[in-house]
Amino acid sequence: MEFKRLLAGLGFGGAAVRTVLREGEVRPGGVLAGTVHVEGGEVDLHIDEVTVGLQARAEMDKGEVEWDIELQLKHERVKDALELGSGARVDVPFELALPWETPLTRFRGRAIPGMGVGLYTQLHVSAAVDPEDLDPVAVAPLASQAAVLEAAEEAGLPVRRARLERGLVPGMEQRLPFYQQLCLGSAERGVDVDMVFVTGERSCRVAAERADGRGQAWRGAVDHDDPAPGVSGLTAWLEAAARS
Repeated sequence: MEFKRLLAGLGFGGAAVRTVLREGEVRPGGVLAGTVHVEGGEVDLHIDEVTVGLQARAEMDKGEVEWDIELQLKHERVKDALELGSGARVDVPFELALPWETPLTRFRGRAIPGMGVGLYTQLHVSAAVDPEDLDPVAVAPLASQAAVLEAAEEAGLPVRRARLERGLVPGMEQRLPFYQQLCLGSAERGVDVDMVFVTGERSCRVAAERADGRGQAWRGAVDHDDPAPGVSGLTAWLEAAARS
């Protein structure tokens, strides 16, 4: 996947940045790898540093779609000072280790409504920084998360949308100051379930409850390497929750 943009701001001399990602999809806890191609413009340019980072975005619907929350997941320097001659090109490879709690943006090859994760590339030049421009990154579920979402679909509760919430989930250890909440359900059943993943190196901890507050909530862990035992208990709960 490739993204290109011109740096038209004062001090950049028409330089351009082209970012190429190695893979089309990544997963929480994985590595986002690619190359930043910096192309010189009309003048020689001294670049103090090149940085890349990830931001998560969530939508808020107020009659029209608008971005409501932008939260930083990762930010790293990938190149120290360099001299970029007029018309020259410098290639800067990078690898970003994704947090285990990176929000999901896709499931079964389809976008999850309401969510986005974007990569930004910045050139820092003499007290100026080129504006952030997010390029979309597709984050697919781990085996544990996919097993949970598949069980929900089989119970008649597919993913409808997602949102980000600032704060901590009670009783769960988090490394990020926010979490992703998935909204499951269907108009036919008239039942909605709110589900939260708090993912770590070995397993994904799950919290689920009916949006209307009826019945008991469910909490448990699903291992990445062997999801079946953890999903079995959740499956029964999902089937019961789906019955209005």
